[in-house]
Amino acid sequence: MDFLKKWKIGRVRIYVTTYRMKRRGSYDDLRRNVRHRLLRHRGALYRRQCGCCAVCGCCFPEEEMEVHHVLGVSDRPDLVCRRDNLLLVCGACHVKLHEG
Repeated sequence: MDFLKKWKIGRVRIYVTTYRMKRRGSYDDLRRNVRHRLLRHRGALYRRQCGCCAVCGCCFPEEEMEVHHVLGVSDRPDLVCRRDNLLLVCGACHVKLHEG
């Protein structure tokens, strides 16, 4: 079974394959599901915080707000979608929170 064909045109090498790459299943699906759940939580957080940033207190449209994890995902992956671990912040404050 020859799934890789090679050609050389001058100094350029061309590779064509008929091999189908496997989908990176579980990790990509997990990230997609987490993102979907966080977007659903964003609406509830927006209503809970009355549309205001938790840091600066300014009001923004829901689409401009970002979800921030109080305890980081790398530190506590079990709290990734817990509402008590999430804050809704504006983009500028989110950058400031991550910069320190």
